[in-house]
Amino acid sequence: MLFRSLAKYLADQNPEAFAASPLARECGSASNVSAEALACHFRSGDDWASQVIDGSARALGCTLALIHLCCAVEDFFVTGGFATALGADFGLRVGHHAAHSAWPTDIDWSRAVHILDPNVDYGLTGAALIPLFAAPGSTMAASCG
Repeated sequence: MLFRSLAKYLADQNPEAFAASPLARECGSASNVSAEALACHFRSGDDWASQVIDGSARALGCTLALIHLCCAVEDFFVTGGFATALGADFGLRVGHHAAHSAWPTDIDWSRAVHILDPNVDYGLTGAALIPLFAAPGSTMAASCG
């Protein structure tokens, strides 16, 4: 997982900062950091855990900025237990990094990244829209192939 590699890298780069973090006191070493512990310490404001999550948010933000610039997608839905455990602040960080990775457009990145509820089955939500796009006379039909 990206977060574990990033945690180990950051701990190796600055072992004193890692050792001073509440996360280190709980896990002992960066290779023992679990997703649950990292999310918990991120939400509680642990600076070192925030650095790890910020690195992940930067990578995702850059990717979403690229998708936006190439395809004009303006809403991004992030799902999964880890993203949900990190909460809305993670979505804001991803949006922040996306905004700084793209040239200025009219997208409001602070509202573009949505962390989805893992207790909702979103599986067929997109499929329900296909008939609308394929309907005769639809302006979307031409752009969807």
